[in-house]
Amino acid sequence: MMQLKYSTDWNNKLQCPVHSTFRLENEFFKKGVHVNEILIKGKEEIFLGIAEIIQIYEMKFDDIPLCVALTDTGLDIRKFKGLIRTIYKNKNIDYDNQIFYWIWLKRK
Repeated sequence: MMQLKYSTDWNNKLQCPVHSTFRLENEFFKKGVHVNEILIKGKEEIFLGIAEIIQIYEMKFDDIPLCVALTDTGLDIRKFKGLIRTIYKNKNIDYDNQIFYWIWLKRK
């Protein structure tokens, strides 16, 4: 069972029938994979639904375009990259070589 957990509902995107998420490359993310639980963290995790991965774009950190930052969070590219560094601050990431996924999901 695949779960996607969010700490913040940027742009209220999790209420939309199609939304994106920006994540570290992971072997479990594949087009057509079903996400059985979309959860948002709070005092308690809240179930928001199920979805299917419909598209994945691979990119390196320096290649993140403005459209990813705006669509995913509503932030400009500088603030978006700062947010990504904050989110993954406890991981040993080589930002020159790490592959990131911009994943699009469609609710079921």
